[in-house]
Amino acid sequence: MPENTEASEYAPNQYEPPRPDTEYINRLIEAARDEFGQRDQQDGLREELYWQENEIEVPPNIDAQVVHMGVATEVVQRVRGILDEAPRASISTTSLSDLEIRRATKLEDFVNVAFGAMEDDSDSDTWDLIVEDVIRYGRGYDELCYVPQLYSTDNPDFPTQVKDEKDTDYLDRKKVWELNTPLPIVWRHLPARSVFLWKDDQGV
Repeated sequence: MPENTEASEYAPNQYEPPRPDTEYINRLIEAARDEFGQRDQQDGLREELYWQENEIEVPPNIDAQVVHMGVATEVVQRVRGILDEAPRASISTTSLSDLEIRRATKLEDFVNVAFGAMEDDSDSDTWDLIVEDVIRYGRGYDELCYVPQLYSTDNPDFPTQVKDEKDTDYLDRKKVWELNTPLPIVWRHLPARSVFLWKDDQGV
């Protein structure tokens, strides 16, 4: 350190979060084990019951053949079928302006088809998986990820204007490409047993 230089000038910003090192990560894992250990045990029991692998106690003096009836599995699947249809969003406005009403209607229409479109893009039954987790474990998780590179020149399939191509022709070709390109948003299911959440005053 140069002479006559206060150490505080080299100290990290007090508002900057600590950089995780091996010790920090190990302590985080131990904290997760302590906090979520009981939850994991309960999830394990639910898993055994769902897959009909739970032990059935029989008195030693009784010669019995253990049979799993699969009631829990059937109940989960029935409730899952009842909740199969995704909820619909309703977007309204307090304005009496025709323009604002039309904008709210367009936004509502978009939201109600966007999640289905994202499922089609990822070829995944995201909603169905979330619902199943809620029924089986009492909680379900998902996330929306913005993927801007899909609609940028970072995408190798992004249409670029070729030499001597008219602007109108290029814009028409680009519009066709956009209509056939997945949304720049990914909606995915996060398996409930693999998610560990800590909350503070600012939320998750």
